[in-house]
Amino acid sequence: MHIVEGVPKKELACRFGVDNKTVRCHIEWDEEDPAQEAPKRRRALDEHRATIEELIRDDAKVSAKRIGRLLETNHGIHLSARSIRRYVNEVRGAARKPEAFVHRTHLPGETMVIDFGEP
Repeated sequence: MHIVEGVPKKELACRFGVDNKTVRCHIEWDEEDPAQEAPKRRRALDEHRATIEELIRDDAKVSAKRIGRLLETNHGIHLSARSIRRYVNEVRGAARKPEAFVHRTHLPGETMVIDFGEP
């Protein structure tokens, strides 16, 4: 508003209920600066991802609890059930192919469903 319409910074500060310095900071802020993202942290189960993927590939219905027990007995990993469950769900989600979905729209009166069953 300050740049396009020429509204004074003081008036903008009063309108938005913020300090003049805040308005000045946002006006001077360069949107071209790329946002800095923190690097993704390693997780304890990252080094065992191949093992988890193999267990899921062998038996698609294997539970996260079972995977946790296998990792604990074979590799000596002691993590909370919640951490293991989250990681296994993430691995399963990455392994699954997304389902195709076609949204069907019908105009009013174009389709009709009738149920002739007994009440």
